[in-house]
Amino acid sequence: MSPKRKSASSFPPRERALIAAQLAIARSEYDEACRAVAPIVARDSNDVLALYTLGDCAYHDLTVIPGAHDSLPGREKWGKNLSLAMMRRVLTLDPSFHQAFRHILDVLRTLQLNGCVRPAPTAPCEVWRAAMLRDGDTLLLHP
Repeated sequence: MSPKRKSASSFPPRERALIAAQLAIARSEYDEACRAVAPIVARDSNDVLALYTLGDCAYHDLTVIPGAHDSLPGREKWGKNLSLAMMRRVLTLDPSFHQAFRHILDVLRTLQLNGCVRPAPTAPCEVWRAAMLRDGDTLLLHP
């Protein structure tokens, strides 16, 4: 006799959101993953797994929100700055969470970040007209 399986609806909201975020990450749908896990982080800023998941999807998401006019720069929707903040918080709460170091090192080693703009929410990305650059020695990234 096989053990009974729980249906997805029987899990608490936190676990459902984390599962949805991990499934979205597995499908390379990073914006969807960030949207799934951001409310958990907003409710509990000490949830290490939620913080890491938000930092992970923010690191990989390339979505740029274009400026109102062509001459205005766009901004990253989630971005590397958010990823750095989440990974730092993870390591503050749990210094043994070694996976967070990888994203921190990757962000700090990156000198140029390309973004993409979606003409519609479900449309494929179009390469953004400018690269994202790290500002000298600071950790702020600017389009």
